[in-house]
Amino acid sequence: MSEQNTFVASDETVGRNRKLNRKAPKQISFRVSESEYLKLQQSAETLNMSVPAFVKKKAQGARLVAP
Repeated sequence: MSEQNTFVASDETVGRNRKLNRKAPKQISFRVSESEYLKLQQSAETLNMSVPAFVKKKAQGARLVAP
């Protein structure tokens, strides 16, 4: 029983450390329509980026140009 508690404690510690080691600890989420998502996805694919990476760069004001 005490061995099981040790594992739980170490798992909690790992989870806590994982949060502290994030470069960007805050998360933003929002909803878009299907057509808006498809447009974002198409733009991201053109630039060989994921949708989240594309949206983040655009929010930061980056001017993205296709290769």
